[in-house]
Amino acid sequence: GISELPDTFEELQDACEKLEAIGVTPFGIPGGLTARLAHSFNVALGHHDDPTAFIQQLRSGEATCADDEAFNQWADFFEYTIQHSTDDVLTCDDDAIYTLFATEQVAMIQAGSWCESALKEINPDLNIGIIPMSINNNEDENFIAGDAADGFSIAENENTELSKELVAYWALSDTGVNIFKEYQMIPAMSNCKYDASELGQILEEADQYFKNGEYFGWYWYAFPDLTADLQFGAIMQSYISGSIDKQEMLDQFDLKIAELEAKSQQ
Repeated sequence: GISELPDTFEELQDACEKLEAIGVTPFGIPGGLTARLAHSFNVALGHHDDPTAFIQQLRSGEATCADDEAFNQWADFFEYTIQHSTDDVLTCDDDAIYTLFATEQVAMIQAGSWCESALKEINPDLNIGIIPMSINNNEDENFIAGDAADGFSIAENENTELSKELVAYWALSDTGVNIFKEYQMIPAMSNCKYDASELGQILEEADQYFKNGEYFGWYWYAFPDLTADLQFGAIMQSYISGSIDKQEMLDQFDLKIAELEAKSQQ
């Protein structure tokens, strides 16, 4: 009974009601993986005009997750997905949700193009696509999160020249360019031509979002600790377990950010 893909939170809720009416669980969530949970946390960051600048405000104490509109919308969305998921969220890893999804026991999972080959191994006939994680009712704000397969060099590093050679190999050699096709990735290098239809169903759809500018990137790298995503994910696990409520989850994000910032100044 779902004729169009949901673009807003209300439309998503309506779709979930229809799924549950025919005995399908809406969501499969890999709650056992803190990094995957942080992919959801990243959506709240992406709903800001300048996510990196917002993170700087969080780090300086000028802004808080608890008082931020996007984070509160995201928290409501996250709460809803947990309420309409399988009962074993905290013990689910990628393999578990891939199996649930590929056998059509759940309708939606939070994942990316990396999962398509695993899903098709379980069910070669699976018909899949991609939609934004819609945390509010403004469809113009609900984009997908993701990026192209990119290579980068760190300036003033003892291995900078070597890393430049590697990036050049990816971008300029026939073998390097074919790596993106072999591993089914959209290349970031503009000279690397690709056919999205050859990269699987997920990336074929995602490519249209990218070309329309309807996407945002990954932002936790702007925090002073490269394990920040894992630490945010651990707080989300505490919420899933019921040891903290939704407001306490947001408050603990703020405390964790302050803790990470203080450590970076030592």
